[in-house]
Formats: sequence, C-alpha cells, structure tokens
Amino acid sequence: MKKIMFKILMPAAAIIIMFFMVNRFWCSSSGIPPELLRVEKIEIQQFDADSINLNVFVFILNRNNFKIDVSDLYANILHNQDTIGIAKKNEMVQLNALDTAAVNFYASLNTQKFIKSVSDKNDSLKLRMLGSANADLGLFTLPVDIDLEYSLNIKENISQLVEKDVQIENLIKLKGGRLKSFGTSESVVEVEFKVKNPYGVDFTVQGYPSKIYINDKEAGSGNIKNAIKIEKKGKEIKAVSVYKLDNVKTITSLFGSIFTRKLIYKTTGTLLIEILGYKIQFPYSFNGELIKI
Repeated sequence: MKKIMFKILMPAAAIIIMFFMVNRFWCSSSGIPPELLRVEKIEIQQFDADSINLNVFVFILNRNNFKIDVSDLYANILHNQDTIGIAKKNEMVQLNALDTAAVNFYASLNTQKFIKSVSDKNDSLKLRMLGSANADLGLFTLPVDIDLEYSLNIKENISQLVEKDVQIENLIKLKGGRLKSFGTSESVVEVEFKVKNPYGVDFTVQGYPSKIYINDKEAGSGNIKNAIKIEKKGKEIKAVSVYKLDNVKTITSLFGSIFTRKLIYKTTGTLLIEILGYKIQFPYSFNGELIKI
C-alpha cells in the first residue's frame, strides 16, 4: 500500500515543484524578453530596378542576469501606412547578461514603392519597422515585439554609394585625353570617358565643371559637352569633357614640353548626377597623359 501511494505522490510532487520553479522564474526579474532600444543607423548597400538592399544596425538590451539567444527576426518596413520593404535575420544572436549589443541584419526595399515614397524629393524618409523575433531564455521561448522608427537620409546614402562606384570605375571609366588644338588663338583639350549603368534605373550625369592642370600647372577649365542620360537598359555611353586652355598661362609652359617630354594632365572638379529623383554631387578627379596632336 505504501509503495502504491509513493508511486502516486512522486509524479504529483514533481509537477508541483516544477510549477513553482517555472512560476518563480517567470515572475522574477529574470525570464523577461529583451528590448529593442533603437535603430542606430541604416546604410544603403546597393540598389537596382527591383530592390534597395540595406544594412540595419539595432541596439538590443538583455535585461536578464544570464545570456540569452535571439533569432527569427522579421519585420515589415513601413512608410506612413504603406509597406515598402522587409527586414530579417534568421541567424541566432547571443546577448550577454545585462548587456546592450549592436546587431546588424539584412533589409530590402521595393525600388518602385521607394521611388513613389520619395516623390516629394525630401532628403530623408521616415521609416517604421514593425514585427517580431524569438528570445530563447533556456526553459522556454518568448516572443519579442519590434516597433522602431528611423529617419533615413536617402540623399546622403545614395551619394556615398554612387561616389564609391565612381572611385572604383564601376560607373565612369576614363578612356584618355588629347590636345585637340594648340595655337595662339585657342587651345583645347578633350578628355574621353565611358559611362555605364550598374543600377538598372535611369540616371543622368548633368555635368562635371572642373579645372585642368598640365604638368602640375593650372591650364584652364571646362565641362562635359552635354548632359548624359543613361537609361536603365541602355548600353554604356561615350562622353567628352572639353577644356579651353588659358593661353596666357599655358602656351609658354607647353611650347617647349610639347616636343620634348610628356604632357601629364589632371582634372579636379565636381561631378553632378541625378538619380532616383535626387540631385547629388561630390568631388571627382582623374589624370593621365595627353596625346599630342
């Protein structure tokens, strides 16, 4: 009889003990989900006709006195009430006890919805991330709410990305410069380059007002002949930047070297581009050897 009672009471006692342990764990200062504090920054990594890829950095606070794991992060990205993209991170992130960590994850925006959202041409776009994640607290998993807002400076991000592509010759590739004419009345240098489209959206190179230096001496100024429109499905386009030389400054220094040594040129100016409805500009420079006439 005692053995029978023992067998009956043992499972019941185990259930009661487990209940109090879980209840104590749940109600204590431990066992609470982490808090997503804020979006630290959002960077545009690349874009094309379909999507704009982002790198999102978020600060997460672990309010527990033990390590926890966060995974399965997923959120819609909204502008006003319209969903224009998603953010996600499937990989597990471990948060140290009572610590704040910066976590980055992948996000993307629909390009066409994005263009519609920035039709008012504001430099910044107010975004809201609304979603959830899972926090593994050891004994059980808790849902984590995501509701964060961030003002993304679109113009600055696009400008930095395009400038980087220009620097690595992913957008503009120099072909060469030549001294087209040389005389007392007029001297002209033409620099030829190619413009290609790595984005799959229409954009325009509006100008390149710049100065030209020949053998380290300022020689004149110039610009591209005409604005260059690059269509989203178009092939690379040849373009020319034309420089009229200041003969008073230039002829004397060039007259001897034009027959005896190389003519090395350098241009420095500002590249003007319109893309995704934004007019951006940044410093641009290139150099090479002039082909003599």
